[in-house]
Amino acid sequence: MLNVTEGAKGALKTALDNLSAEEDQCVRIKADQGGRFGLTLDVEAHGDRIVTHENVKILLVDHETAAQLEDAILDLRDTGEGPQLMLLLKEEKEGE
Repeated sequence: MLNVTEGAKGALKTALDNLSAEEDQCVRIKADQGGRFGLTLDVEAHGDRIVTHENVKILLVDHETAAQLEDAILDLRDTGEGPQLMLLLKEEKEGE
C-alpha cells in the first residue's frame, strides 16, 4: 500500500478544506492512460483503501493503484516553487 507521510496528509486535508469538497468526497490517486499518477476529487467506492488524517478520510486508493504503488511514498517536499506533493516510487527512493 502507498505510504503517505504526515506532511502529505496535512496538505491533502488542507486541499480538501480549501476546495470546499462535498462531505463524501476525498482525493483519489490514480494513473492515467499514459501511466502518470494524478489526484482528483472522488467518492469512496467498494474496495477502496482509505487514508485518514485527524479522523477525516482524505485519500482513496483503488485496488489496482494500490498494487502499482506498493512501495511508493507520497510526501510533501519543499521546492523552488513552494511545497509540493511528490510521489516517490521505489526506484526513486533507492537513488536518494
